[in-house]
Amino acid sequence: MASITKNSTEEVRISLTSYRGYELIDIRVYFQDDRGEWRPTKRGVSLSVDSFAELRDAIGKVEEMLNELPAARKSAGKSHAQKAGE
Repeated sequence: MASITKNSTEEVRISLTSYRGYELIDIRVYFQDDRGEWRPTKRGVSLSVDSFAELRDAIGKVEEMLNELPAARKSAGKSHAQKAGE
């Protein structure tokens, strides 16, 4: 599993799951409840593992677009976690 901090109470998790015999890539927002436990939300998407190459290619295209952004726009788009770590 991989996770990306969204804010102080949410993170995006990317994991492999199974559902009714299908292997899936699950990209989902999780929130931290009152007890400090992480819980999944309905916000997310599950993709067939067969679509992994397309997902990887799409992320590569986003990376290319990010590389074309001026430096000022890149720093304005930093996540909450990145700003806190500076």
